Amino acid sequence: MKIKRLVAVIGTAVMMVVSIPTATGDVVNAGTINFKDVDSSHWAEASINFAVDKGIVKGYYDEWSHIYTFLPEKSVTYEEAGVMLWRALNAAGIIPNLTEEKTNTLLATYKNPLESAKIASWAQPSLADLLERGIVDVNQLSLFVGNDMIGNSAPRKTVALWTAKALNRGLAGVYYLPYTDAAQVLEQDRPYVDMLYRQGIMRGSLQMDGTTAFLPNAVVKRSEFAAIANRVYENRAGSYDYTKDIYTYDKASQLSGLYLGNGVDVLRNGTAVSRSAGATLSTYLEGKNDFIISGIAAESDETPQVHIDTIPASSSGTIKSVKEVSNSYQNTTKVGIVVDGVVFYFIADRNTIGNSNISKGAKVKFVADGIQLVELVGFDK
Repeated sequence: MKIKRLVAVIGTAVMMVVSIPTATGDVVNAGTINFKDVDSSHWAEASINFAVDKGIVKGYYDEWSHIYTFLPEKSVTYEEAGVMLWRALNAAGIIPNLTEEKTNTLLATYKNPLESAKIASWAQPSLADLLERGIVDVNQLSLFVGNDMIGNSAPRKTVALWTAKALNRGLAGVYYLPYTDAAQVLEQDRPYVDMLYRQGIMRGSLQMDGTTAFLPNAVVKRSEFAAIANRVYENRAGSYDYTKDIYTYDKASQLSGLYLGNGVDVLRNGTAVSRSAGATLSTYLEGKNDFIISGIAAESDETPQVHIDTIPASSSGTIKSVKEVSNSYQNTTKVGIVVDGVVFYFIADRNTIGNSNISKGAKVKFVADGIQLVELVGFDK
């Protein structure tokens, strides 16, 4: 659904700016009011109240009827989605407030593309900041507003991509998309959709037949964005759950939802190392159904990796990095070991047998079951 340009400008001003009287009334926070169109039975009530309380999205007040509404079914435009995502990141402390000097610098830098795309003035500062951070691509701006000066509704695939880039969590070497329409997700977008699924940010839409679809081209409603904003805030502002960056798949029935990334390092049974280049998972599985596919999502300076194992395997290498991955998992360490010239990452925890004082540069022999280090022993030669 498209929204008239005038309404989009006023509506977003109402959502984003505090204490200004407009044709649709003053803005209020959820803690002081009850929305007429959102009651306790609404699936997103808690998320809506949260997003409004954090100033990410605002409710509407009609000064003539004295009624507060949220309009949960109203679609979100590209401009609104960008501004609300920026505010969610700002509320979580990921993006700082824009000073007047920084705002002026950003607007000067992106003046031509923003004005050429007819981006409304109220959305320009936030979008310029997202452009600067690489979350929004400048080539996407042409999609925001139609020739009739009407703001276009943002599709789920765009909101998903922006959200995933903003979260800046690790990308996996194997992408799991448990959606009936997974084939409609562009290949380059799959690692981001997978990351959102692992992090619990976007998990698709339940269909009437009990299946789950991603619906990449469907528009995003205000209620849906409130839920997304809530999860973004909790993911970035709350305690980090490292288990969401670890993935393991061990059922042949899941193979239809698994995609192997291009240029991913593949370790088979702890020894054979190769770099995937257009290969499929079936190439490495060799017809076996008792496989275990596992890995740790890659950080920004790492190459995505995949472990394909049928049995625990022994190998040897040199430790390149030792990193405590989470305070909530006692004695859990991410260990990077150079095997055949390639760095692979494993998890060592209280169940790992061996020397707990292994450090960077040490030569080690180890037994691994997928990404789990079963035994880790240092040696001198």
